[in-house]
Amino acid sequence: MTESRIEQVAPILRSMVQQHESNTFPQGVEAFNTDIENIIDGSGLLTEETRQLQNIATHPDNREGGMLVPIDVHQLLMKFAENGFNPKLWDVLALRVPAGWLGDAWKKANHDLVSQSDDLLCPFGDQIEVVTGRGSHSCSALRLVKFGGKSIYDEIAGPDGRVSRAKFLALQPSWAPLLDRGVKVKVLPAELEMAVPGLLACLSRTGNASHDVFRVPTSIQFCSRIHALYNAASKLGKVDWPKIAKQAVCGNGGASQLQNAEMLCDFVRAWSGGANASLLREVEQFERSITVKRKVFASDLQALSTVDLLHAPKYVAATYMGHCPTCLEPPWFYRCCSRAERAITYYTTLLYMLPYYLLHTSTYKL
Repeated sequence: MTESRIEQVAPILRSMVQQHESNTFPQGVEAFNTDIENIIDGSGLLTEETRQLQNIATHPDNREGGMLVPIDVHQLLMKFAENGFNPKLWDVLALRVPAGWLGDAWKKANHDLVSQSDDLLCPFGDQIEVVTGRGSHSCSALRLVKFGGKSIYDEIAGPDGRVSRAKFLALQPSWAPLLDRGVKVKVLPAELEMAVPGLLACLSRTGNASHDVFRVPTSIQFCSRIHALYNAASKLGKVDWPKIAKQAVCGNGGASQLQNAEMLCDFVRAWSGGANASLLREVEQFERSITVKRKVFASDLQALSTVDLLHAPKYVAATYMGHCPTCLEPPWFYRCCSRAERAITYYTTLLYMLPYYLLHTSTYKL
């Protein structure tokens, strides 16, 4: 029965996901989200279930492949402690974990994510049954309360510095039933995602934008989406970077983020690390691990895309000393460049830092 339903709706959903990815859907994100959810609801494939928190993990494609940002989980948990539970705002969408290699890969991705989080996310056992595409940070936040983890907020931390269930519930007892009895989750069969690749990521992106809980992804996460779009375009032999920028912002802020997307395209072209994005993945992994979240501006990464990194070690030293990064002479005695070049070199050196340096020193804004 399930297979026949999937065969019936899969062609329609594949077409809609393709329209979303190419930014060719004729209506806005609200209309798109309504139409695609109506099709899924009408197919009878979506079920609402109550799931225990130990059974809920995150889909590997969530947040453009970043899955979770640990600091975002803690910030959301603090909002939960301040505002309490509102069932009208609770929206969790997940896929059932299939048996076999694919399900094992999804579970492994979650175990790996936790191991890289510096104890900011609580570990999983062998009870993962569904993986989320919406509400991932919400479920992870409540898992910290139920199973423990390092806390970055004193207001909800116990004497050991870990999240305290008692202190959290003392602030907002309305969360107790979810911790004890489980949470509501809308569940789709994994076979639907296999038949319509990218469906959950699409539903996650459009659902967040439609329900007014859209949060602009970090610049590094945005780069991951741009790189994925580049790979898809390169397989067709047609790489159009302006088009990729427009596709990247679909469901991710729309026209308001287009300028940032165009700047990030320059960085991806220069420093993603090739088809497998080896450098980009390394930076993204580092970003997830830092305990103080910073914002890297798209303009900084665009500037970084023009740097000859063979001279990168000199940039840091030169900035500290106020020396020319080319000849390492002090600014009043540059021999290698003209007066105009000296000024440009001196004042732009601050921009030409490695991504790790930017992640540590940039100003964070919500």
